[in-house]
Amino acid sequence: MLKYPCPSHHSPLRVPLGKPRMRPQRGAVLITSLIFLIVLTLIALVASQSTVLETRMSTNTIIKSHATEASETLRTGTNDLLETHLYHRGWPTAVTGGDLANALFSIPDGITVSNVANWGMGNGAAELLFTNATWVQDMTLSIDGNGDGDFNDGVDQSANLFVYKTVTVNSPGSATAMVSGYEGVGKSSAGGGALMFFDLRSIGTSTGNAATVTGSNYRYVIRK
Repeated sequence: MLKYPCPSHHSPLRVPLGKPRMRPQRGAVLITSLIFLIVLTLIALVASQSTVLETRMSTNTIIKSHATEASETLRTGTNDLLETHLYHRGWPTAVTGGDLANALFSIPDGITVSNVANWGMGNGAAELLFTNATWVQDMTLSIDGNGDGDFNDGVDQSANLFVYKTVTVNSPGSATAMVSGYEGVGKSSAGGGALMFFDLRSIGTSTGNAATVTGSNYRYVIRK
């Protein structure tokens, strides 16, 4: 009797594998990639512009601070010098046009007296308090921080001071007499009983044409 192999024992048919059939692309992936690329590029550009703007703002803030520091340095650094000048009614011989002893004055480094007039006697004939174009420059500050010969760098300090006498008044409770020594200090006009008021304006400059104006009122007690 002939025996036929059981179908369950047949070896599987081997179908030869061919190349996968290529499906046509419609460009959706490419368009999506381009959109993402454009969006990322725009984000990078905005971030770059923001960084540049912040850098410029920081630089401008620093430069403005340098101008303010120079203005404050000159305005506050001359208080003692101004008081000495008003008390002695003159300037030292170290200043061109001065006639007093240099030992009476202590002029800080970098400060130059531009106007050797007696500031306590009044202002220039053409000076007007609210018209800065008429102000007469009285002092200057010039400090060359890096020693390169100019005063326009960030480490340099440059400022101009303008002093304007506003008014002279008697102190409350004082007399109009020039001398009343027996009544104590502050009673007579020449013994602490009168006051001079000045308006101080200081213009500090820095790199990039930065400038800052600071001001204050200065009160001087008249003493004989």
